[in-house]
Amino acid sequence: MPIARPKQLATRLLRQSLAIIWLIIVALLAVDIMVDFKTHRTDTLSQINRQVSLIIPPLADSLTESNNDKAEFLLQQLLADKRIYRAKIITPENPSFGKIARQGTVLSKSSLMPPIEYPIIINSSARLVVELDGETAADSFIRRSIAMSIITILAVSLIAALLYLLFERKLTRPMHQLIRLMNNKLKTGKIINLPELDGHKEDEIGHWINTTNQLISSMRETRSKESEAKANASRLKRFDELTDLPNREYFHQQLRQRISLSKTIHQKPALLVFGMDGFSAINAKYGNTIGNKLLMAVTKRLSQYRGQNQFISRIAGDQFALLCEHIVHSYDAGQLAQTLLHTLSRPFSIGDKSIQISASVGIALFPQDGKTAELLMANADKAMLQAKKEGRNQYQYYLASTDAKMRRRKNLEDALRVSPKTNQLSLVYQPQFDLLEKKVSGAEVLIRWKHPEFGMVSPDEFIPIAEDSNLIIPIGAWVLQNACQQLAAWHSKGETHFQVAVNLSAVQLKQPGIIRVIENAIEEHNISPSTLVLEITETAIIDNIEASIKTLEQIHQLGVKIALDDFGTGYSSLNYLKMLPLNKIKIDKSFIDDVTEKQRDGMIVQSIIQLAHNLDLSVVAEGVETFAQHEFLKHLECKESQGYFYSPPLKRDEFEKLIFDNEFINTEEKPVTT
Repeated sequence: MPIARPKQLATRLLRQSLAIIWLIIVALLAVDIMVDFKTHRTDTLSQINRQVSLIIPPLADSLTESNNDKAEFLLQQLLADKRIYRAKIITPENPSFGKIARQGTVLSKSSLMPPIEYPIIINSSARLVVELDGETAADSFIRRSIAMSIITILAVSLIAALLYLLFERKLTRPMHQLIRLMNNKLKTGKIINLPELDGHKEDEIGHWINTTNQLISSMRETRSKESEAKANASRLKRFDELTDLPNREYFHQQLRQRISLSKTIHQKPALLVFGMDGFSAINAKYGNTIGNKLLMAVTKRLSQYRGQNQFISRIAGDQFALLCEHIVHSYDAGQLAQTLLHTLSRPFSIGDKSIQISASVGIALFPQDGKTAELLMANADKAMLQAKKEGRNQYQYYLASTDAKMRRRKNLEDALRVSPKTNQLSLVYQPQFDLLEKKVSGAEVLIRWKHPEFGMVSPDEFIPIAEDSNLIIPIGAWVLQNACQQLAAWHSKGETHFQVAVNLSAVQLKQPGIIRVIENAIEEHNISPSTLVLEITETAIIDNIEASIKTLEQIHQLGVKIALDDFGTGYSSLNYLKMLPLNKIKIDKSFIDDVTEKQRDGMIVQSIIQLAHNLDLSVVAEGVETFAQHEFLKHLECKESQGYFYSPPLKRDEFEKLIFDNEFINTEEKPVTT
């Protein structure tokens, strides 16, 4: 970028410097000329006085003698000095006496050298007048003044030239060089330091360069940090911060691109969605830090299958997705899913803990399960949920039947919302048989739902829907109210020690007002709290053990009994026996099924009963279906049992006949018919 010469710093500095120099020089020159002029005038007059003083005595004599010729001769000697133009003697008696002037010249009068009068000693009235030629007298002074002025002008011009060169070389040129360098850097967009200039390392320009380079370095660092921050922000928009895998949004973008490409090159992509089984329980048990480390370990194992044709993403908290760009056969996706499930089934070492976890996998195939990324993802998600419902640790293809199940689930949920108000719900009672007293000691309350359109809906189907949608809270309150109402009716008929057991779900246990709900049911129907048994499962308390224990202790303080249902099927049952305020444990049906056929199952049941006795806990065996099982439990002094061997769940009227009309349960071995 060229710099206009008139605006050069050197030129401006030169002008300012010259103006100052000229003012100083002119002032000094004027003073010098004045001093010189005074000196010159003084010297001139002194010289004239010396010459005049030599002829004054003879002139006095010639005046006395009235000798005009002698006087003019003497005066003629003064004219030898070219500075003297005329000399004359002035007397009152003879005005023309002694007068002489230089011939052939014209007097140049000057106020600087006026005529000089000298008195004649002989006659005080006579005087000698010497007139000087001002031009001649001042000639040497003028020449000297002109020469001095010329020398001064030349000196100032030389100084100006030297100053200009100095400013140009030491200031303007390096500045111009720096500006040119900076302009070139700006054009290229590069930010690099300015070079050091020779001869300027220690002066102001050198310091300016160092300061500018520090500023440039700071700008470069700032720009680098901004670029890094933008890159990180851009990456965070596309990648999961914990696992460094692509996030859901970025995975959707890639899925859309791969589907679009597949339509062109006729590939068959497969989408696998992984949902970790029981991850929330692990998080609750070990804490979020261990949970996060587990997710990172899962990511590491899954990443082994990330390649050119497979794309892995973390799409939710404990959910991952894998896109296989092309499969030859549909079952290839299942084989890949099974391989991944096997990989995840190996225990994970997290610190000093060994954690085992499984996954449920949903598979959706393009194009039959969805022709868009959104539909394919939704269907893979549905298939994954179906895999969880089918028992976890397995994979499930998306089929039309899966979608139909989801639609039915939504319809059931909508219908379930109004079921308590439309008298669609009812209660049945399964007798609990006291093996020692040989009579019915109580009943487990079970809910049934008969829908006008769907007919009888299995509890195994609608209870999970109620729990997922929180509808279990109003439904559970309805069950508790009706169970307590029925219990009060039975107590009024004389069975004051009769007990009913009501299942309490995990959702209800977390309900903030659950204690008040239980209190209201007990107080409203005026029943003894000890005749109400609330059954909980280990999975109901696993999500938040401390809060669950606190809630159960409050329930226990009401006098209500607490039973641990499905004992032995959870995570750490023995630990719960120590922590929970329990009154009963219920042995799960899976242990009773083979109790007389498999020695191991028999030993487990025996150990549970002995442990319960030692802890002063009552035991209820579930799922008793044979006489042999009944006798086995009776021999082990199991307190109570229930199952189809005694009675299936009964409606209220049927159950009342059993306990009030002496229709006793037959516990004898039934004969085999041929």
